[in-house]
Amino acid sequence: MKRNFQKIVAGIAAAVMVSGTVMTVQAQPVMIGDVMFDAEYYAEQNPDVVAVFGNDAEILFQHYIAFGQAEGRLPYEAVKETEDTVSEEGRIRGAINAMKASYPEGTKWNNDNYYAWKGGIYSGGYGCAGFAFMLSDAAFGTAKARKYNDPDAVRTGDIVRMEGDSHSVIILEVQPDCVIVAEGNFNNSVHWGRKISRSELRKADCFLTRY
Repeated sequence: MKRNFQKIVAGIAAAVMVSGTVMTVQAQPVMIGDVMFDAEYYAEQNPDVVAVFGNDAEILFQHYIAFGQAEGRLPYEAVKETEDTVSEEGRIRGAINAMKASYPEGTKWNNDNYYAWKGGIYSGGYGCAGFAFMLSDAAFGTAKARKYNDPDAVRTGDIVRMEGDSHSVIILEVQPDCVIVAEGNFNNSVHWGRKISRSELRKADCFLTRY
């Protein structure tokens, strides 16, 4: 296994050198391409890896890319949320997912569909915006929205404006390397469960939250 891994490491190392990425041992996660990674945490949680390959941050990252993610190893320790935060986001996720019963996968939803939003900022929207606003109201009621621009601050229920401010999605779940969303006017219909990578998220135009 080590011999095969070393071959893979050589290829990844070359890519890292070309891109100019320099890694050092860190005590908190950093974004490397589309991956959030904490070498110190990875080493602490995977002594079997360290025993074979050492604790060099770059090698640990390469191990995660080549083997770790497929083996279910975590790239960093998720933020410990308070019980209230977990409960609130769980409720919001549940309220949004409950809308699947009325708007299942593939339901026709395009720019002919309009929804008047209760969140303020915008009075309402057609197509993708209208669908996101409808799910947002299902979760937040009449709470007022605000804009922000930090992609690392996204939470379940936030709306993402993307693709040159031409498309809206609503976040169902935040994961280390991506967010999972629901959206309308996706090929003229409702779509649940698309993954949007962190790199795509960083290109978004803005975010709307009602927390």
